[in-house]
Amino acid sequence: MTGITTITVDSNYGNRLQNYAVQSALNNLGVESATVFYKKSFIRLLKNFVKILIGRNKIVPIHRKRDARFHRFNRKYFNIIRIKKSHLGDLHDKLDNVVCGSDQIWNFTFPFITDNTDLLFAKFVEPEKRIAFSASIGTDSIPEEHKQEFIDGINGMKAISVREERGREIIKELTGRDVPVTVDPTLLLSRDEWRKIEKKPSFVGENDRYLLTYFLGGCSEEVRDYIEGVARANGLKVIDLYNEFLSKPEIENKKWFVADPGEFVWLIDHCQLLMTDSFHGCVFSIINEVPFRCFRRGGKAADMSSRMDTLFGKLNISDWCIGDITESLDHVFYKDYTGVKDIIEKEKAFAYNYLKGALNIE
Repeated sequence: MTGITTITVDSNYGNRLQNYAVQSALNNLGVESATVFYKKSFIRLLKNFVKILIGRNKIVPIHRKRDARFHRFNRKYFNIIRIKKSHLGDLHDKLDNVVCGSDQIWNFTFPFITDNTDLLFAKFVEPEKRIAFSASIGTDSIPEEHKQEFIDGINGMKAISVREERGREIIKELTGRDVPVTVDPTLLLSRDEWRKIEKKPSFVGENDRYLLTYFLGGCSEEVRDYIEGVARANGLKVIDLYNEFLSKPEIENKKWFVADPGEFVWLIDHCQLLMTDSFHGCVFSIINEVPFRCFRRGGKAADMSSRMDTLFGKLNISDWCIGDITESLDHVFYKDYTGVKDIIEKEKAFAYNYLKGALNIE
């Protein structure tokens, strides 16, 4: 059995779908795998229940509904190892290998990462079992206070591949180690393979034509005005997909907020245009060859553009997919995926060869 470790605490579309893709890729190689999920302790559950009773828990019913839909998706599509964090070492002799990734598992601006380096560097098994696949640092640097921890984690890995060029540079700068760049695992599955988990949302009518948005860092008034102008000029409904961290007043449409990962894939597959700042929003647009525009991430979030730059550069599409509110309202539907399928096939072959080598598969 091979374990998979990744971020498992948030109801985030990209996270759940990359996790599914890693499991599927291993399955395609004949490798049985399961993702490690932490069990919530009874004390923690009791504390949360008490907070709800006294009105101090910030999680509102609509967030619990979204979480519940993601949990159902997990139960339906994942093999899962549930274990208490304090018992992680019990897996030492039960796993042949541990694949860490993908997603931003080494982004030290996330509290979950800093609190769980044993999990995300697979320190609970011996070094010869530790494998990173398309791991993402997500930012342009490692915070000074976490550099030594990061260096130790990297030096303890048997095999490493990362998702962006900047990640490779950081590892080289800090450890002297040369590692390959492999594509995000979601690109390893074809459009037809992703359609196996698609689910049409109940809020989309039979003849609806829509512009889809998915902004993790918020959408400025200028970009919002531009989007609404594009929609009006082309007779499109606007559907907004939300990130998981919004407060209740920011959620204008509860049906959209609780869309699950299968509905996320369907919505991108069938939209007329996607406006986004999300890496995985871009990836699923590319898989489905739909027009999209990627805007720079706004808000206070750290700059995560390096992974977009790597993706667009590999696929030779950065000349048309970058969001610009001065682009004409009709040209914004332009797309050019010439040669992209061939590039993806080569990247898939490279990624699978990396996995075979790391897992000692002939």
